[in-house]
Amino acid sequence: MATTRKKTTKPATEKVAEVAVETPAVEAPVKTTKTAPKKEYRQFNQTDLILCRSVTAGWLGVSGKSGQYYVFENFGDECEIEYQDLFALKSRHSNYIYAPHFVIEDDELLENPRWADVAKFYDEEVYTLEDVDAVLNLPTSNFKSALQKLPRGLAKSLQVKVAEKIEDGTFDSLQKIKMIDEVFGTDFRSILAE
Repeated sequence: MATTRKKTTKPATEKVAEVAVETPAVEAPVKTTKTAPKKEYRQFNQTDLILCRSVTAGWLGVSGKSGQYYVFENFGDECEIEYQDLFALKSRHSNYIYAPHFVIEDDELLENPRWADVAKFYDEEVYTLEDVDAVLNLPTSNFKSALQKLPRGLAKSLQVKVAEKIEDGTFDSLQKIKMIDEVFGTDFRSILAE
């Protein structure tokens, strides 16, 4: 015997009451993004003059692509070089800028992202006469190891400074002179012997 189930349905007269409930509208927070105004960098013309300072002991001549010839008489001397000539030296990754033989003194130029590599290099590698004096004033026990770690540009400036100090009689540490001669292959002892 088969059993059949009867479907039960609700009578059509029963209706579900709909209730309208008002909920307060909540506004989603509006995200605003503030963008910092893009920094405007100075645009240099090809012939703009840029102040540079020699970090080379003695005379330094620089030939520019513009046909100009720039001369620094000695360490610390300043000269204005045309932007186009500096940019050409930078593009060639010239030792004038990257050894360096002179440094650019124009902060506006060095802040420009196009010159960021030069600015970073200056922060990490460029030294002043005060740095040379600091090395020369190191105790003898640390002196030789400090000399061996000097970057090429500072080592050259130190050698010139030592020669000048020996000549004017203000540097006479035989131990340090011997160490300088050993590390750099110089012969300052012979100057001292004269």
